[in-house]
Amino acid sequence: TGVIASGDSAASPRDAASTARDSSPNAPRVGRQPVSVAPAPARATDDIVLNAGRVFEGRVLSVRQSSITVKDEETGLDFEIAKSDIDRIVTRDGRIMRFGEDNVPLLGDDDELTAISYSGQYRVRYAERWGTERSECSTMARTFAPGTEVVVQHLRGAPMLRLTFLNGQGFNAAVRPDGLFESGADQAPVRGPRGAFVSTRLSGRFSRGGVLTGVARLNAVMTDGTIVCDLALTVHGERQP
Repeated sequence: TGVIASGDSAASPRDAASTARDSSPNAPRVGRQPVSVAPAPARATDDIVLNAGRVFEGRVLSVRQSSITVKDEETGLDFEIAKSDIDRIVTRDGRIMRFGEDNVPLLGDDDELTAISYSGQYRVRYAERWGTERSECSTMARTFAPGTEVVVQHLRGAPMLRLTFLNGQGFNAAVRPDGLFESGADQAPVRGPRGAFVSTRLSGRFSRGGVLTGVARLNAVMTDGTIVCDLALTVHGERQP
């Protein structure tokens, strides 16, 4: 019985044939094709969060003196909502807008040009879920929500920050001086409904007082691009002492 010393290898007849075939000038060349991942689709709707907790997902059609008109994404109907009933509007580009006592939109803090750091550990809760109403999507929020504890790493005045949840999910996000932020998509390591790929994105705002508000968007997409579930969760968190 022969012994193969460390560093040597034994070539089988099949390996020899394969080597000869590959070295032939007429042998077909098989190259590995690069894998391309399509970016997450841009948001096409606004999220109108009411003081009572309900959320309208749709498009703001008009802003009047004391109310706004919204086309509801789910029903296609137009609703007129008093500004006094609105907690905030998360626009399709990730900005958060509120209305002051004089019904003038407020964006950011009074001293938003003063650079600060939003670093710290935040405790997060998810107030409401809305989106695709399929039975297979009902448990997706519980399975794929990022978690209730998040560590934020941010250098004072830097345009980027990092959100790391204790369950392992991490997000790099662009942040403005007024605290508005939007992350890239993080793909879950396990498949979702129908074996779809599940990705999560975060957007919202850090206040200077240590409060985090925003939306977590969960998408389950098949390999052919079919959207199985599209869910959103309202997020509220506070920095821990």
